[in-house]
Amino acid sequence: QYPGNHYAHQAWLTEDHRVLFLNDELDELRDGHNTRTYMIDVSDLDNPRFMGYVQHDTPAIDHNLYIRGNRMYQANYLAGLQVFDVSDATPSGVERIGFFDTTPNLTEKEFQGTWSVYPWLTDGKVILSDIEQGMFVVELDP
Repeated sequence: QYPGNHYAHQAWLTEDHRVLFLNDELDELRDGHNTRTYMIDVSDLDNPRFMGYVQHDTPAIDHNLYIRGNRMYQANYLAGLQVFDVSDATPSGVERIGFFDTTPNLTEKEFQGTWSVYPWLTDGKVILSDIEQGMFVVELDP
């Protein structure tokens, strides 16, 4: 359990397997706040500890996230790809370092737009899948 629990949808661990970043697909709709990515300390699997959450600037619903190295790549439906530095994996230490919005004219809390991302290409490019727009390939600055 965690505060604001409505529909725990998908989660991913930091590379050291100590912190779990979690998307709740209904908290934005039901609680009326901006996007939140929840954080749980799982370094002791017998005693997981809720750490808090990263509050985004957008009201979009978060969907799928993946962590590669010290970056979290998150699909946020109508806010597109959101990229965060998670080298300080604490709620106050996580910082957004980039984004690519596939639907810049839409900001509602709807289940449309960017559905998932794939950050494991060897050349630094990231693939985004958008429900209506199709596939995007973006390159982030190192």
